[in-house]
Amino acid sequence: MAGAISDESPKDAARRLSKHKIEKGYVPKALHVYTDPYGNPQYWVIRLENEQTGEKWIRPMHLTEKGYEFGQPDFQKGRKPLYNIHNCFPQKPDEEIFLVEGEKCADILISKGILAITSGGAESGSSAYFHPLAGRRVVIWPDNDKAGRGYADCCGTRLKELGCTVELIDVEALGLPEKGDVYDWLRMDASRGAVDVLALPRKEYGASPIEEVVELETESNEPKVITLPDFLKLDLPEREYLLAPWLPRQGLTMIHAYRGVGKTYVALNIAVAVASGGSLFGWNAPAPASVLYLDGEMSARSLQERLAQIVQSNEVGIPERLRIMTPDLQPKGRPHFNLYSTTDQELLEPFLEGCDLLIIDNLATIASGGKLNDAESWRPVQDWILGKRAAGLSILFIHHSGKNGGQRGTSAKEDVLDTVIGLKRPGDYSPSEGARFEVHFEKARSFSGDDSEPLECKMTIDPSGNIVWDYAKVQDTLFQRVVDLAEEGLSQTDIAAEVGKHKSTISRMLKRAREEGLLEAA
Repeated sequence: MAGAISDESPKDAARRLSKHKIEKGYVPKALHVYTDPYGNPQYWVIRLENEQTGEKWIRPMHLTEKGYEFGQPDFQKGRKPLYNIHNCFPQKPDEEIFLVEGEKCADILISKGILAITSGGAESGSSAYFHPLAGRRVVIWPDNDKAGRGYADCCGTRLKELGCTVELIDVEALGLPEKGDVYDWLRMDASRGAVDVLALPRKEYGASPIEEVVELETESNEPKVITLPDFLKLDLPEREYLLAPWLPRQGLTMIHAYRGVGKTYVALNIAVAVASGGSLFGWNAPAPASVLYLDGEMSARSLQERLAQIVQSNEVGIPERLRIMTPDLQPKGRPHFNLYSTTDQELLEPFLEGCDLLIIDNLATIASGGKLNDAESWRPVQDWILGKRAAGLSILFIHHSGKNGGQRGTSAKEDVLDTVIGLKRPGDYSPSEGARFEVHFEKARSFSGDDSEPLECKMTIDPSGNIVWDYAKVQDTLFQRVVDLAEEGLSQTDIAAEVGKHKSTISRMLKRAREEGLLEAA
């Protein structure tokens, strides 16, 4: 932010913001600074790696009036600066420039004496500010995958429009593995240097260097149909996630629970995690995203208290990307938003501009209309959310559970959803425990295996007043509970009654405990 001042250095700020990851074994690897063409810092990218697991943690950081915080400035579309652009403009006007994917790839080329830049990841080409490169000679070195080809096509088209001479490194001729990049190629042989890079095979970028594909968009509003061969040729981007593994971009999802289980606490924690690029229950937000929380029933004071405690507990600062719309703050006499109303749908439009995730808490108050169990009554809302998904929005519905334990009302609500999560009380739950529940994935369209295993979560408050979430797989917590009860001397029948499971399940767990040496052999 122009004019913002901070006594804290960018390096110290990066360590402060990533402290929770460093404490978990992640090692700082780089702090990349994005500048304008004249070298004035615009924002930074923090890069950490876990050397044991190989996992990466990458987050943007910028300077605000409050100091350094996660996120980057809200650049207008097509105005995000290029990494290392200050070394290209206006200096070295005749030297060709290598455009790559990611700061790590740019840095290794720079270390070899090559003039290199990047806009960031594979999806960043459309938002980058390429005008300082007008008329220059640019060589694009994409990653060896579909996303890389899409990146090259996007950037190449924009550069040609600026009068640039554009060439592509022939990555298929380099013997790289799938997703292999500049960094991989240079690390394959430590002796490789600038001479080897400049001698690599290239292809001239034409009107369409990537295989021609059928365009999805046309000016006509007529229904579209496409043949299977043409559909399979479409260069569609890989699906990204706002909160991996279950909340995708352009995703429609739902969390339901009975009253008092804790669904609003979970929803608010999700909102903060997505807006700050944080995590919850092992679910991770790859980067901060814009969130609108549409509340339909809580008092503003209660909502404020909960969010203040959540933000304090997450140590991520106050995420500016999270916006709140709650009844108490609306003009007097204004009724709740009702998504069955086309008027209310239109009223929401300005607030959805630039929004990545809309959280609706809850359906009973914000989508009330028609017959509860009638599929056709749900159509006005379903048509609206499908339109929002097509426009790039993700939606998370918070809903009540019905008498059968599933989400309340017609099952048609679930038809278009990617993920449905049910929060349930454990069989041995006691009201004195507060927020303790199981997370069950009742519909998981794009993930499976360990990611879809049910979790048991418990919220406690530490002496400093911070929220602490403990979570583990349900099977693991149940197993430990069975072992503990067996050690207390309870019989197999009594244990089954205590935890609400069949005797055969308890028998298998006791057998496993004895095999693992946790219990003495019978």
